[in-house]
Amino acid sequence: MSSDVAATARKPIAARSVLKGIVRRITPPQVWAQLRVAKLRRHVASFQRRTVRHNYCGYELTVELPDGMAEGWYDQDWRLSEFDLLKQGALRSGARVFDLGAHQCVYAMVIAKIVGESGSVLAVEGSAHNAVAARNNIRLNGISNLNVVNAVVAQKPGEMMFNQGLNGRVDDGSGQWGRTVVKAVSIDQLSAEHGNPDVIFLDLEGYETAALKGASKTLAHRPDWFVEVHTKRGLEEFGSSVDEVLSFFPESIYQRQVWSDEMPKVHDYSPGLAVLNDRFFLVATNRKDVA
Repeated sequence: MSSDVAATARKPIAARSVLKGIVRRITPPQVWAQLRVAKLRRHVASFQRRTVRHNYCGYELTVELPDGMAEGWYDQDWRLSEFDLLKQGALRSGARVFDLGAHQCVYAMVIAKIVGESGSVLAVEGSAHNAVAARNNIRLNGISNLNVVNAVVAQKPGEMMFNQGLNGRVDDGSGQWGRTVVKAVSIDQLSAEHGNPDVIFLDLEGYETAALKGASKTLAHRPDWFVEVHTKRGLEEFGSSVDEVLSFFPESIYQRQVWSDEMPKVHDYSPGLAVLNDRFFLVATNRKDVA
């Protein structure tokens, strides 16, 4: 395509972008949120659902794709560093595992395969849409050691405002993706009801510190952890920081390893690492030399 033709083709796109920006500025935030949620519902209603089968971290699983986000995430094979790291610790056959912020449970199904029938997985997901998809995936794969709770993980039990996006998260006060009331549970509450976990996976789109504040009794039992730390992706919006997240996993107790999608090489944690400047992954495993 010549530069003149390309420039001409870009003009309508640029014009639509400018128009959208003008409409966005003059539309009340509540109305704009309602429009976004309505558009999202139309997408889900019209999406051509299908099932796919892929190798996820060494396990063949059948997964239903009920929306475009699921298609982008799950219609491909996986290899993830956290499973390799955690298998060196407490993630093994017979383990009890919590997957908090489980989306549609593809990740949790991999965990269920790793821990086997003698182990158990509790998946907690705040989005009703994703919780339904999760249960469908579990049924498709005949997995019996994985249960799903439709709730949001928070510092205290009760109720929370949750957004209505496909990748659900606690509402940050903006209401940009609509709001709905969801049951809230704390990690300590889950441990009291289901037993203390050996491993916890935590992916709460920036709300990770609030959840960790509700886990003091569970932390005392020293489970291994995987935490997706949402630096510049919600962590600061909820009033937290990387240092605050790391404070729950002291160096005297945990070996702490970090990496990201952009910087996939795994490093032992130390302050100032470049990987900490954006969303990154943390594995904290018990030091073998600590009683």
